[in-house]
Amino acid sequence: MSRPANRLSGAGAALRAYLPGLGFILVCLAILEACVRSGQISPAIAPLPTTVLTRFGALAATGELFGPVLHTVGLVIAGWLGAVVVGVLAGLMMGFDRRIHALLEPLVELIRPIPKPALLPPLMLLLGLGIKMEIAMVFIGALFPVLIATTQAVRAIDPVQIDVGRTLRVGRLRLLYAIVIPASLSMIMSGMKVSLSLAIVLAVLSEMLTGSYGLGGTIMDLQRSFRVNDMYAWVLALALVGMLLARGFEWLEKKLVFWHGGA
Repeated sequence: MSRPANRLSGAGAALRAYLPGLGFILVCLAILEACVRSGQISPAIAPLPTTVLTRFGALAATGELFGPVLHTVGLVIAGWLGAVVVGVLAGLMMGFDRRIHALLEPLVELIRPIPKPALLPPLMLLLGLGIKMEIAMVFIGALFPVLIATTQAVRAIDPVQIDVGRTLRVGRLRLLYAIVIPASLSMIMSGMKVSLSLAIVLAVLSEMLTGSYGLGGTIMDLQRSFRVNDMYAWVLALALVGMLLARGFEWLEKKLVFWHGGA
């Protein structure tokens, strides 16, 4: 009986922590509503929040919302997961082996400073305007935060821990699994969190430029046709998707790095 009670109390505490922020959002929306209704702000620029919420509810009720949302979420997850796998593996190798670090670091430092939207034109030429180009865009943008965080985390491990493992004649794979990865997991997860935010931004940007079926393409189509209420309803959907993805990752981080900071 104590565990369910603890879970309920934990959920209540989490809800209470969100109340000030939710209250602030409601106050801002009420002020915006009053300004639009009084004519101080044109409805063509910022429509009534109640109208946007009503339109959002209609989109959700009819199911029109879910196709573009699933397209964008699938694009983000596909590109981000690929970036996580490649970034963690390459970062472990670069952090653990100085020869691999010396081999790959010039290439990483050559590509990393390039603003990732600048890679869209060459990717369009190479891969066309389909889903392959969009996934590649998300992958490239999300790769470097994971790669750099993993490399720095491994190189920051206390050498004594590595030396103890080698003294006990622990093999390389077991050394990575038992010492290196647990010691650097917290920093790796921080890089993954940053890369997830970039993945969402680049997924929506690539959809906007290619006019695909996802949230980005839908928002651009509505903006071009001056359907302001619908456009803001879809922007609200995008905001909720980003929030849910971020909260989902935070939950995963607490499960994996349970020993770190109040998880």
